Amino acid sequence: LKTLEEDFAPWFLRIHRKALVATRFIASLERERHGEQHHWLKVKHSPNPLPVSRRRLAEVRRFITDQN
Repeated sequence: LKTLEEDFAPWFLRIHRKALVATRFIASLERERHGEQHHWLKVKHSPNPLPVSRRRLAEVRRFITDQN
């Protein structure tokens, strides 16, 4: 995944050590409202959110902020 992440950096964003997401499909970032503070990425055309690791959270937030 590291090679793919480097080669396709403008089009894909790593959200977890095992997950890359196409940036054009990112809809929003949400925080779990109860329990531990987990963050989830909502993706267009999918009812299931994807987990965002704590290590990648700042980068994901920065990307979403820059897009708005």
